[in-house]
Amino acid sequence: MLWPVKEVAPLNSLQPLPDRGLVNLLNQRGKSGDNLPIPFEQEIFLLEVQIAGTSDRLICRREPDNYHDEWAIRFYTLDGEPIGYIPKKQNQILARLMDAGKEIYGRYQSQEKRGDWLKVMVKVYMRD
Repeated sequence: MLWPVKEVAPLNSLQPLPDRGLVNLLNQRGKSGDNLPIPFEQEIFLLEVQIAGTSDRLICRREPDNYHDEWAIRFYTLDGEPIGYIPKKQNQILARLMDAGKEIYGRYQSQEKRGDWLKVMVKVYMRD
């Protein structure tokens, strides 16, 4: 029996993903409520940071075009509300991990009111 031959597009006709397309696609995972586990996936605790405002689980998004910090990472609630940034002195390694396609996110830990200022502690994790 002969198997039908399927035509394959030549390599030079394949279109590359738009700049950061794959990274953006990976960063969108889980936002529509499809938190399906991936085989061999694990949660890795990375560090604890202080930010202002929060909810239980926080989304991290890179801001490589940020005027003040090229390694900027901003926390958002699951509803997309911006909360605050990972401090500049702690964000470069995390930004590099995110740029490499790793999912970085935060989990609310505690908060403390100090006058007019709200101190919020967040643990940062990587899903691998």
